[in-house]
Amino acid sequence: ALENVPEFKVYNGKSNYIELYWESRNTTVESCFSHFTTCAHKSDGAGEDMCEKTPSFETGVVLSGLEVCSNYSITSWVSTLDGMQSDNQTLHQTTGPGDVSDITAVDRTPESVIIKWTAPARGRECLAHYRLRFERKMSPEEGYREVNVSADESQYLIANLTGCTTVNILLSSVSFFQTQSNVSYLQVTTRESERVETVPVGPHLTNHTPPMGMIPVQQVFYNSQVQSQLSLLITLATIHDTPMLLFQDVRTSTLQERLKIWR
Repeated sequence: ALENVPEFKVYNGKSNYIELYWESRNTTVESCFSHFTTCAHKSDGAGEDMCEKTPSFETGVVLSGLEVCSNYSITSWVSTLDGMQSDNQTLHQTTGPGDVSDITAVDRTPESVIIKWTAPARGRECLAHYRLRFERKMSPEEGYREVNVSADESQYLIANLTGCTTVNILLSSVSFFQTQSNVSYLQVTTRESERVETVPVGPHLTNHTPPMGMIPVQQVFYNSQVQSQLSLLITLATIHDTPMLLFQDVRTSTLQERLKIWR
C-alpha cells in the first residue's frame, strides 16, 4: 500500500455540493502521485455515484450536482503514475436544505428594516432554522451580527439602526445537522431621519413678579372660555385706566378666583 497519503476532510457542505481538501501534503513523497479519485455515494443507495478525478497538484475537489437533505458516503484514493492505488479513505457528510428565494425589504424606517423571503422550494424536510447575518456598512468594525430565525418565520425586523444607513444582509437555511444552504444576499438602506421643528402655539403673555402666595398664570391659554374672560378683563382695565396683572392663587380653584386685578 502507498504510504504518506494525505488525509482528506470536508471543507464545506451546502445544499447540492460538498467541498473537500487534502491536508498534510508532502511534495517530495507525492512526486510520483498521478491523481486523486473522489466519489460520493448516497447512503440509502439511491441514484448514481458522483466521482471526480483531480490532478495530484490540486489541494481540493468539489462534488456538485448532489441532492438536498441527503447523507453521502465520500470515498477518496490516490493513484500513482505506474497505476498503483492507495487504500480508500471514507467519510460521511449530509447536504443542506434548498436556498431561500425572493429576499426583499418590505418596510424601511430611519431606525429599522423589515425583510421578507420565500422558504426553500426543496429540502424543507430537514430545515431546522434560518441563519441571518447583517452588518452596517458604515461601521464594518462592528462586524456581522448573527441570529437564528425559526423555520416557521418568513420575515424579520432588524432594529436599532440609524437614518441613511446601508445594511448588508446574508440569509441561508440550515439543516438539523447544521449544514447550511447557499447564501442569499440583500443590501438595504434605511430612510433619512425626519427633522422635527417646534412651532409656538397660542398667545403669549409676559410674566410679572407675583405677590407672595401666588404664582403666575400659564403663559399659553388653550381654553377658549379662559381667553374670552381674559379679553373682557383686559378691556375693562383699559377703560378704567387700571394697571392689571394676572396671577394664579394656588389656594383657589375656580376660574373667577384665579383671575385677579392687581391695583
